[in-house]
Amino acid sequence: MRLENLESHFKLQLYSGARILVIDSYADLEYAHSTFGTVHAEMHMPTINFENVAKKFDAVHLTENGNHATHSSRPFNLNSWDCECVLVLNRASVVID
Repeated sequence: MRLENLESHFKLQLYSGARILVIDSYADLEYAHSTFGTVHAEMHMPTINFENVAKKFDAVHLTENGNHATHSSRPFNLNSWDCECVLVLNRASVVID
């Protein structure tokens, strides 16, 4: 189901100068890990340090294609990200009407 078919939704708009990390492929996820990756202290698995991502980007956009490419990939994956989404890291980048 597409967002525009929902009866109740909102439109997220970021300012035109917003810095967005787009994950549209496994290669994009590899970039995120090579640049912002760390190892989770308790689970001992690779993860992304989103505090460091927030120093360079205002938001992360996982596209539908990126979700399919990274959902069950190895060694890096976004298994718990179940759909296309935007993670806003800098609230000031959001246009509020």
